[in-house]
Amino acid sequence: MKVIFHIGMGKTGTSSIQNSLNESSAELKIQKARYLGLWFDVVDPSFAQFKGQQIFFAQSDHEMMKSASAFASSLGEISKSESIETFIISNESMFAQVDALLPFFSSLKRQCHLKILAYIRSPSDWLSSAYVQWGVVHKENKGPIQSFEQRARTLIGQYEAFRIWQSNFPDIFEVRQFSKGLDIVSDFSQTTSLRIRNNGKRVLERFEQAEVLIRAVYNNRFQQSVLPDQFEKSVFRPRYDQQLSLRQAMDLCFAGQRVSEIISERHDLFQYIKSELGFDYIDDVKDESFVEIDGPSIRSDIVDHLVEIVCQQGDRITSLEKQIRDLNNRSPIK
Repeated sequence: MKVIFHIGMGKTGTSSIQNSLNESSAELKIQKARYLGLWFDVVDPSFAQFKGQQIFFAQSDHEMMKSASAFASSLGEISKSESIETFIISNESMFAQVDALLPFFSSLKRQCHLKILAYIRSPSDWLSSAYVQWGVVHKENKGPIQSFEQRARTLIGQYEAFRIWQSNFPDIFEVRQFSKGLDIVSDFSQTTSLRIRNNGKRVLERFEQAEVLIRAVYNNRFQQSVLPDQFEKSVFRPRYDQQLSLRQAMDLCFAGQRVSEIISERHDLFQYIKSELGFDYIDDVKDESFVEIDGPSIRSDIVDHLVEIVCQQGDRITSLEKQIRDLNNRSPIK
């Protein structure tokens, strides 16, 4: 029984690999392989999702060794019942948790055939996006948002994990170089000898600059770390598949209209109006935007409207809070 752990590092195409693995269940089954996902919930359901992952990483050395035995036992049962020979877990969070995971992998190594795969990326290509991801969008540190210089010095320390992984597992730890032009899914497939789907699309977790700034202002209000979903639950959850930007809205609503083409499609109708009613709308056609677009002015007007909306909503929330207080202060009806 073989277990492949793809451990990151972050910002090296892990989402693209995970997406392809998720879509390749049928192909993997033919190869007697299975993708287990990101979590260690085969050990215990409480280890699922991000909160469960934190519980898993927080285990003592003794608990980690017990989890390794439970993990190997669970996979052994699946292997026997379903003829699965290779299991894959992909989770970039494991990379930086090497100290906590040493007992787990040291124990598991004695119970099954392991391969630990990581990708390394030049820090000059990685730090800026990593700062946005883990310094702003997911504010990992306690206290206010840190400057790039502060957070980047912490983030670059993640490279130290390569030394620890390599020194402890030199025979099963493999590092591949990630670069912007690399087809990460194909490279992963070749390295693991597993055929998986590759639609050629890169799965990128990017945020518009305006959204990053709003998240920074929001997250800076909290002393504790802030997960991305806290902002999304409290402020808004972006729907990029349906969201219409102001720029797109302006192009949609105020762009130049193909007036002559549209009128010519109903030439017979306007010819009738001309000949029978005496109004000539065929020869008096102009292709031009029916509204002059002034982007900066429009955005300024929208900001004015938003300020008024926020003020009105503030008054309504205050009124609702007063009504709730009044209800709570009323004596219960006997």
